Amino acid sequence: MNNRTIPFVSDCIFVFLGAAALSFVALRFYSGLTASIILSIVFAALSETIFVLLTKKRTRNYILKAKDAEKAEKAMFALCVSKEDELNKFFSSFLKKMQIPFSSENGVIVLSESNAELHYKFTFASVTENEIIEEYKKTAKGRNVLVCGKSFSEESVSLSKRFGGRIILADGGALYSVMKRFEFFPPENENYVRAKKKNFSYLFANFFSRKNAGRFLLYGILLELFGALSFFPVYYSVSGGIFIILSLSVFFFGLKDELPTDNPFRIANVENRAPKL
Repeated sequence: MNNRTIPFVSDCIFVFLGAAALSFVALRFYSGLTASIILSIVFAALSETIFVLLTKKRTRNYILKAKDAEKAEKAMFALCVSKEDELNKFFSSFLKKMQIPFSSENGVIVLSESNAELHYKFTFASVTENEIIEEYKKTAKGRNVLVCGKSFSEESVSLSKRFGGRIILADGGALYSVMKRFEFFPPENENYVRAKKKNFSYLFANFFSRKNAGRFLLYGILLELFGALSFFPVYYSVSGGIFIILSLSVFFFGLKDELPTDNPFRIANVENRAPKL
C-alpha cells in the first residue's frame, strides 16, 4: 500500500461505515436490531458500489495490478530521461506497430487522422498550464496538438478542455494502457531503481500528517450527529470526541506532508481520454 492508495482505501472504508451507521440509526426507529443491522449492511454495500462506479475514472490507477504499476513506472521513468530524438524514435516505432498513419515534418511527428502534432513533456513533476500553452504556440496554424506526459496538473487539464479538442492530453495512465495493449514499451533505463515499499514508519507518518486533520474532523462531526439520533448516543459521542481531539492534535502538532501527493498515472481528470494512437 502506497501514498496513492491509502486515501482511496480510506475513502472507501469511510463511505461504507458512514452509510452503514447512518442507515442503522434511521432504521433502528422503525425495525428491530437484527433487521436494522442487515438492512444497514445492504445499504452500505450499495453506497460503496455507487461510490466506486462514480469515481472509477479518478481511481483507475488504484486498481492496477502490482506488476502493472511497476512496469508502468519503469516505462514513465525511461520516457522522462529520454532525449528528444530518442522519444521521436520510440513513438515512430510505436505508431508503426499500431499501423497509425503519420508523417514527420522538421523533426515533428504529425498524426494524419487527427491532424495533430505530437509533442512531449515527460517530466517527473506534473506539467503545468503554462507549459501546455508553450507547446500549443509551437504548433503549426490549423493543427491540433497531442501532448504526451507523465502527469498533468489539474489546471492544465482544465485549460485543455477550454480549447475544444485543439489541445489533447495523454498522461502516463493513458499511454501505458495503449503500450500494454500492443505489448510495446520503451527500453528500460539502467538508472531505474525500484521504489521501496512503504513500511510501518511511513504508514505512521502518513496517518499523523496534517493533511488528515480535515478528514478526522469530518469523521468526528458526523459521529456526533449520529449520536444525536441514536438510542445509544454515548458511544457515538465518545468516538466523535476522540476524532475531534485527534483532528486538532494533528492540525497543530502533526507532521508536515513532505511526500509526493500527486498521482503519476492520473487519468481521471483527462477528459480527452486515451489518444487513438
